[in-house]
Formats: sequence, C-alpha cells, structure tokens
Amino acid sequence: MVCLLDVSIFDTAVGVIVALAVNYYLPREKVVPLWEGFKARISGKSAK
Repeated sequence: MVCLLDVSIFDTAVGVIVALAVNYYLPREKVVPLWEGFKARISGKSAK
C-alpha cells in the first residue's frame, strides 16, 4: 500500500511540474491566436 502511495505522489509531482512548464512556455497570449487560427483553418476546409 505504501508503494502505491509513493507512486501517486510521484505522479502528482510530475503533473504539477509539467503544468507549470506548459504555462511558462505557452502562455494564454500565445495559445489563443494559434487555436483560433487552427479552428478557422479547419472550418474553412470543411466548408469547401
């Protein structure tokens, strides 16, 4: 049981570190224009 708890804590720590890294390197100001462009490109292709 202790082994499972250790793995759970490790997974949580890795998840927090990854989330912080994503927020640092891909702030919302960069992601929103990319996402809007992607959505426009996809909807443009489906309209053809």
